Amino acid sequence: MGDSVTSENFQLHTDLLEGVTDFNGCPIKATFFVSGENVNYTLVKKLHESGHEIADHSVSQRLPAEWWSATASIKELETEIVGQLKTIQSEVGVITKGWRNPYLESTEVTFKILADNGFLYDSSLVTFPGVKWWPYTFDYLPPLNCYMKNCPKNFYPGLWEVPIVTWQCDVLGTKFGSTMSDCFDLDDEESVYQMIMANFKLHYEDNKQPFSMFTDSIWFNNKPFRKNAVMRFINDVRKMSDVFFVTIQDLLQWMQSPIGLDSFPFSCNQQPILQNINV
Repeated sequence: MGDSVTSENFQLHTDLLEGVTDFNGCPIKATFFVSGENVNYTLVKKLHESGHEIADHSVSQRLPAEWWSATASIKELETEIVGQLKTIQSEVGVITKGWRNPYLESTEVTFKILADNGFLYDSSLVTFPGVKWWPYTFDYLPPLNCYMKNCPKNFYPGLWEVPIVTWQCDVLGTKFGSTMSDCFDLDDEESVYQMIMANFKLHYEDNKQPFSMFTDSIWFNNKPFRKNAVMRFINDVRKMSDVFFVTIQDLLQWMQSPIGLDSFPFSCNQQPILQNINV
């Protein structure tokens, strides 16, 4: 999720995540990119205490979008990034390790600030349609040109990029979106469900690149069929013994020390218990 956590959208997060487990019986987890705009930190803390990851999404999410890449000074960007990091630490009691740039408008300065302030990863760079990358570090730069022209040109050893893999929004592969939220032309539960499942299979039936379901609560507003479709998808694929719903930090920790299914990755020492999601 990539917006503020508020009393208005907290029920959505609860409906999607609470009481739901992977095949191994462990609770499914999500990453919340939290901005300081209208946020309820008491609810953010509840999400953290439930095992979800809290990441940085700026102090203000200010408009216009191009301010982040064309107008902001180094000091202003540092205030937005580090200021929210410090607020999350103060209000929630956790040192966040991840960042997503508002409106995905990153600059070279953004990555330098992240590296200088001990961030583990950025997740603001979008892949070309049809390209499914694994997370990578900026010890080296990608061989392809950047899809949205916001890739860094310098090296930042140890800083990870968790790419936003472009979604295919229609069965013909003619419409694409940076995230699930950009697929908004479908107007019933079945078509949304099939769209999500088709994108999942593009990863699962390829090299099992991590499948990112990046979205925001606004996408669900006044569209209950979208929530039903997502819950239905979660309930179907979580029964598979090689599928896990994890935070970005969990994913990167596994990538640094990968283990196979026979070693029980993402285990929480629970017996497999499947619970249905009622929609």
